[in-house]
Amino acid sequence: MDFTSKQFLLFILTFISGYYLCPAKIWKSWGISAFSLIFIFLIFPPAQSIYFFLFLILNYTAIKTMIKHPSGKLLFILIFSLVFLFGYLKKYSFLSFLPFINSPYQVLGLSYILFRCLHLLVDAKEGLLAGQKFSILDFFAYTCCPLSFISGPIQLYPEFKDQLSRPKKEIFFNLKIFDHVNRLMTGYLKIIALGPIFFYFHQTQLSAFLAHKSMVITFTETSFCYLFFLYFNFSGYMDIIISLGHLTGFAFPENLNHPFQSKGMLEFWNRWHITLSNWIKLYIFNPLMKGMMSKSSDPKLTPWYGIAAFFITFFAAGVWHGSTTAAMVYGILLGAGVSANKFYEVVLRARMNKSQFSAWHDHKAYASFMSGLTFSYMSICISCLFANFQQLRNFYETLSWTGILEVLLFGTIVWGSIKFIYQILFDHSLFWREKLAAFPFNKHISLALKLLFLGLILSMSAYEKPQFVYQLF
Repeated sequence: MDFTSKQFLLFILTFISGYYLCPAKIWKSWGISAFSLIFIFLIFPPAQSIYFFLFLILNYTAIKTMIKHPSGKLLFILIFSLVFLFGYLKKYSFLSFLPFINSPYQVLGLSYILFRCLHLLVDAKEGLLAGQKFSILDFFAYTCCPLSFISGPIQLYPEFKDQLSRPKKEIFFNLKIFDHVNRLMTGYLKIIALGPIFFYFHQTQLSAFLAHKSMVITFTETSFCYLFFLYFNFSGYMDIIISLGHLTGFAFPENLNHPFQSKGMLEFWNRWHITLSNWIKLYIFNPLMKGMMSKSSDPKLTPWYGIAAFFITFFAAGVWHGSTTAAMVYGILLGAGVSANKFYEVVLRARMNKSQFSAWHDHKAYASFMSGLTFSYMSICISCLFANFQQLRNFYETLSWTGILEVLLFGTIVWGSIKFIYQILFDHSLFWREKLAAFPFNKHISLALKLLFLGLILSMSAYEKPQFVYQLF
């Protein structure tokens, strides 16, 4: 079921109607859980859902056990067991020595369910769920909420519970319906129009690269286009989900914040998939740092602990994106990039005082170069998401190390130049942008044009409905 299907639109209209028509007590206890169950059965064949629900039951049992018996050792055992089970169900390549289940079953959504359950386990161990009502309906509504089930954002349980308890009158009378509908249409435009355009160019340039035509240039264009495709798909999905969330009482956290303005890998991951970055910081990076500093609290070692912790954290984040060897390569590249960024900052701060570092970091030419380097490096990393391990080996054999460095340099120059020109134009165009935004009918014209454009695209008989890329991971 995709976002442009009549089935999805009918479900969403029913979901919104159910939210406003259903009494608050029933909605919180049964309503949202019922809609979650319906949504799962709409996207999963019931016969293939047995292992999905088994995974849910085991996670709920683990959390209830931790609430009753909070213990560090038990927490470790439960987390290890659930992560292992997750890896087994997702058929991670490093578990290939085990006999996998041959019958078909669904694993879509398991990643985000696992994140939410690990968060609940840690909170239960800390006693934060003690004394609270935490029924299986509460658990099911939180882990399988239809709006954030497929690809997030990752919302923590206290926020979800508070928003579920907000009075509907307060939500309705403070609702900026026009703004949310406008954003909803923007999301559809990204997924239906912009994403497929960049995917088409990605496929075209990939074919040219495989035919050994202008290898460095075509591979750069291939990876750039795929990164833009991924961005428009992901940001469009978030626009749709967050706007629909506001219409049904959920203020889901933002997941993107102009990531291509980043001047380093650390900043990029503070702007890209923000809820994932915050989760891995809270539940992987911070415990790693705490554990290493407990061995030795020497301040001189702290930056080096950070470098090591960043590598492990982002390696795990990379592996989360897929079950193949290519995903492990992606994790290594992410970990190496973020660790190198941290190492560079450590060296730079050691040689400059705070004001010098700020002046150097904010210089337009330097910022443009670093932005280009970050974008180019991420586009190379992203190749692990559109190629399997054998294809990655073929890419390497075709390009060699020198070719990969040329791709990195060429991409840095191209995107850095675009960024530098944009900064100059943006400084001079800010006045006119503010004037245009203040134009009284600007939003109405924008929405009308979006609706017209969407109608034209969907009316094309040859139009192929897009698939959200993160469903594949």
